[in-house]
Amino acid sequence: MLTLKDLADKDLRWVESHGPEWKYILRADDIEAGSLTFDPDSENRAVGEISGQRWTFTRREDSLPCYIQVHAAGQDEPIATLTPRWGGSGSVHFRSGARYCWNTVHFWSARWCFRREDGHTSACVTGGPPAREGSAVTICAHAAGLPETPVLVLLGWFVEVLVHEQISKCLVC
Repeated sequence: MLTLKDLADKDLRWVESHGPEWKYILRADDIEAGSLTFDPDSENRAVGEISGQRWTFTRREDSLPCYIQVHAAGQDEPIATLTPRWGGSGSVHFRSGARYCWNTVHFWSARWCFRREDGHTSACVTGGPPAREGSAVTICAHAAGLPETPVLVLLGWFVEVLVHEQISKCLVC
């Protein structure tokens, strides 16, 4: 099993699975390094796995603004909450006290990154779904050992998929 330290210098890509599930695979070269599988009954819920760890991601729309909660496998209390802001950015607060911002590198960029409060980038996603060709993921070497980084890698893709689904629905209307 690959650890995040092993993945920090690899070419990482999210690619859509060709199976019956609504699933994305995080690939490190030709190796499956992680996955994000959406609930077939709700696009607002997915289970992500990476480095032998598992989390559930749920978009909650029962209050305004809506928010995303992250739960460790088998836990009732969320370990992190992403609160969106205008323009698609947001802030993530971990139960541990760690805080990250989610935003683009610059206004026209397709690269979205999580940055710690001290300004250091931890994980980035370039290009959103559909990911048949693959959307690039970058894990910064200094962040590979942080406990939040695997969650951020999965959370970033969860957000990108949700944004794509919302846009797709608007285009169909």
